Amino acid sequence: MTLGIVIALTGEIEPLTQGKIKIKPGSISKLSDNVLLAFSGIGTDNARIASGLLLNQGATALLSWGSAAALSEKLTSGSLILPLTIIDNNGACYNVDSNWHERVSKSISPQISFSTDSLVNSPDILANSKHKQNLRAVTGAIAVDMESAAIGKLAHEHNIPFMVIRAIADGADMSIPRWLMSSIDEYGRIRFLPMLVSMVLHPNEWLEVARLNRGFSAALATLRDVISSTGASLLAPD
Repeated sequence: MTLGIVIALTGEIEPLTQGKIKIKPGSISKLSDNVLLAFSGIGTDNARIASGLLLNQGATALLSWGSAAALSEKLTSGSLILPLTIIDNNGACYNVDSNWHERVSKSISPQISFSTDSLVNSPDILANSKHKQNLRAVTGAIAVDMESAAIGKLAHEHNIPFMVIRAIADGADMSIPRWLMSSIDEYGRIRFLPMLVSMVLHPNEWLEVARLNRGFSAALATLRDVISSTGASLLAPD
């Protein structure tokens, strides 16, 4: 087995690598003899390309790893989700590998609580709580990201195991200032000058940005706990 892990944001890499290796944006790196990491960047297209590269380099199982946004108020920053089903924005559904899911669940359940309800894909970042509420009402999903459906689709097309491990960064009541998304690149790296200018122009939104930062830190802490329980192979199929 060779596990291929797709990671969208630079901050999501550290729980897996503990800072031991550096991964260039858009590239594939080897974490161990049987674990490959793809640093995809945000979005469906990037996730699809990264998954294809992993398959070309011998991956026989695919994992969507990182953070997500809550649609349900039951989830808070740092909550873990191990969804059984991923819903694409066109209505298609992709189930994760049940045996893999069971292994991870049993490994972490004594230490970490989690939800197995559905995760939905969004082609765009949901900037406020109203958009999140609307998506939950339509799909019934409890969380949203922008990559897992593309990874699941490719895994199902190639008939290989697929799994999703995501931790909540922003809660259902949290909003993302519009200027913030233009202050980071597609890999989550800060563009310092636009960030500084925007913070001067929007001083009333500093607290929300600080809240988002704390939420992302909580998500990363949860992902570190998952690695502590499962190891870097994340109990992928043999």
